[in-house]
Parts: sequence; structure tokens; C-alpha cells
Amino acid sequence: MKEQKQTILDFINGNCFATSLACILERPLETIPNFCAGPNDNWFTDCYFWLKENGYGMMSMQFPSPEGSELVLSDLPCIVTGHSPRNKEKFHCVVGKTENKISEAGFQFFVNLTHDPHPSNDFILDVVEIMIIVKLGLS
Repeated sequence: MKEQKQTILDFINGNCFATSLACILERPLETIPNFCAGPNDNWFTDCYFWLKENGYGMMSMQFPSPEGSELVLSDLPCIVTGHSPRNKEKFHCVVGKTENKISEAGFQFFVNLTHDPHPSNDFILDVVEIMIIVKLGLS
């Protein structure tokens, strides 16, 4: 993961999602489309096809996951969405890494927040959704 800071800070056209993606893919921010800019109801589909064209895939899941649908893969980079500490009615994206632990209580899934692309480094207030990015065609 290559840490970068977002360049557009407003909540309408901000590029926290694109910056988080650039960090995970270790690509310059200017090479990543700002999928979430403005009112774009197709941002998820646009991102999916862009990632696929570039050899990556993604899996999105609500957090916490519904009972019985725990993720069993650890150490996967992910984009983590939650409420912004700068405006609790808006969402913000940061970079995280999946982790799971097995204890006497059973299997537990966690997300560790590793990098905030916003200059404040305030991260997020909660975790609402995670999007795991994986390289396709691994052999």
C-alpha cells in the first residue's frame, strides 16, 4: 500500500474513494477516475468495470456482516466506508486491512483502519461497508 492524500476535500466531488483505491493499487491518484464525483448513481458499476479492465476485482459487503456470512480471508486490503467525523451525515472512505481471529468465542472478523486519505487523519466514526480489492488471474 502506498499512502496518498486526497486532493478534493468537499463532500460532493471529494476523492477519498479514488484516493483509497490509488493507495491500495499503488498507482498515482491522477490515474484513478473519481467515480463518486457529483451525483453518480452508477459509480459502483463504473468502478467494477474499470477495475476489471485493469486486472482487479472487488467484493463489497455491509459491516458488520450478517450472521453466518463471515469473511475467512485475512490481510486483504480494503476500502472502508463510514460516517465522517467532519459531518456525521456524510460518508468518508479510508484504507483498511481485513483480519480474523479464532478464539473460544468462535470466529471473529475485524477490519483494521490503516490509512486516512484526508489531511485531518480523523478516519471514520464507524464502519458501514467494506470493499475488498483483489488482483484477478492469480495462479
